[in-house]
Amino acid sequence: MIALPLLLTIFSLFLPASSLSFQNEPDGFRGIPWGTDTSAVTGMVYDSQHTWEAGTTFFFKRKGDELRMGKAILTSIRYGFWEGKLSDVLIETKGRKNWFAFKAACYEKFGRGFKANFYQERYTWSGEKASMVLEYVEKSDIATLLIKSEEIYNQIRSKLREKAKERLP
Repeated sequence: MIALPLLLTIFSLFLPASSLSFQNEPDGFRGIPWGTDTSAVTGMVYDSQHTWEAGTTFFFKRKGDELRMGKAILTSIRYGFWEGKLSDVLIETKGRKNWFAFKAACYEKFGRGFKANFYQERYTWSGEKASMVLEYVEKSDIATLLIKSEEIYNQIRSKLREKAKERLP
């Protein structure tokens, strides 16, 4: 189950950050600002973790989270904390009907995302505070929205560059 979030996270690292913001660009999620320390958020329940070259990202679910976005019924909302700070949020839903409602809710809140490939249901938004990837995979019938903090992902990029330099002879 963590494979899809891992792939989305890795792919999203290479999205260009734009100097332009998008409509209602998030500075966090559901009242939790980017960079908030894990210990400052109540109701978090450990879900999973991913250790990679930049460190470990711990994923939590939040007790009492409303599993709705617009008319879409969500299957999960997971909060990612890298080095103890809120770095990203991963939202999932299942089913074609929920996909259309989920996409409509994203369009309504954030505007139309950029679609690079006509044949893929994958949309991106890039801003100063946050970047997002919305994707529907028909084969698995799962839609995912990854929202990430640009500030924290700039720190991650720097750390990855440092690690790459360390490996050079």
